Amino acid sequence: MCDDSPSTSTLSTRSSLPAFDFKRDCIFCNKEASFKTETKKSQKYRRSIHEVATLEIRSTIIAKAKNRADGWEESVLAKLNSVVDLVAAEAKYHRD
Repeated sequence: MCDDSPSTSTLSTRSSLPAFDFKRDCIFCNKEASFKTETKKSQKYRRSIHEVATLEIRSTIIAKAKNRADGWEESVLAKLNSVVDLVAAEAKYHRD
């Protein structure tokens, strides 16, 4: 017996994900990571933003994401698969 029905698993493609800008958005939470916006907030409400500074961070993030199975990893891996050099892409992330 051969079952030709489509698989029920879903795959994420870049076109199905919301627009993402490495220079503007956090690579982990997809929210805006703007130094200018954060400095306008009161000190106690500011989120710490960091720019990716090493090439090794990409492989580290991929390894950590593959160990998770909560849905978050799909979003992060899809973004990382679209860029090789996070430093050149000026990627940012929130420390928390």
